Amino acid sequence: MNNLLLQAIFTVRPLGPCTLPGLLAALGADEVDDLPALRPHQEPALHMTLVQIAALGLHQAGLTTLPADEEGWRAVLRGLTPE
Repeated sequence: MNNLLLQAIFTVRPLGPCTLPGLLAALGADEVDDLPALRPHQEPALHMTLVQIAALGLHQAGLTTLPADEEGWRAVLRGLTPE
């Protein structure tokens, strides 16, 4: 079973492998040029999923600004689950 918070399963150009919180941090910092493993028909679905996860996490945490780094995003995403 994969843990998206800890395992780098997203390939991001130019950064290399990223976790989900790392990907959100990189997107927020405008550091992502490409997700080379993503097919064109998958782009809208991934975008919608990432935006929804980020919005839910920020709302749950009561934040109005994006976390600055991967650890900040990891804390926000952990707040979405009770355990």
